[in-house]
Amino acid sequence: MSDGPPRGDGPREETTRLALERTRYAGERTLMAWIRTALSMITFGFSVYKFFEYLHRAEPALGVRAGGPRHFGLGLTGLGVAVLILAGVQHHRLLRRLDAGTRRRSWSLALTAALGVALLGLYLFASILTRRLPL
Repeated sequence: MSDGPPRGDGPREETTRLALERTRYAGERTLMAWIRTALSMITFGFSVYKFFEYLHRAEPALGVRAGGPRHFGLGLTGLGVAVLILAGVQHHRLLRRLDAGTRRRSWSLALTAALGVALLGLYLFASILTRRLPL
């Protein structure tokens, strides 16, 4: 019999567990920053497109080309969605590495939020592409 703590409950294991937890939270914060960046790109691209579409319809004599703002909106919205998808994949890989050998699921609330924003971005991208805007 041993007088020490049960195996696996020592200070080293606790330190390792806390380090993994801090790394996981750092990954969550990083993904949330990517979500904010992508959401900014998506909304700015959509807003520029809507503004110039409105301007073109209200004052056709101003000579605002309808194609330029549309391409800009598509590009920025598509870039925002692509960046968000890549950040989500990177975050999921980090979670899988951190959760290797445990029974934890490699999923997080931030990843769910990223998926929702990506779907919204794809919807807006398709709306600009087909010119069937929800607003």
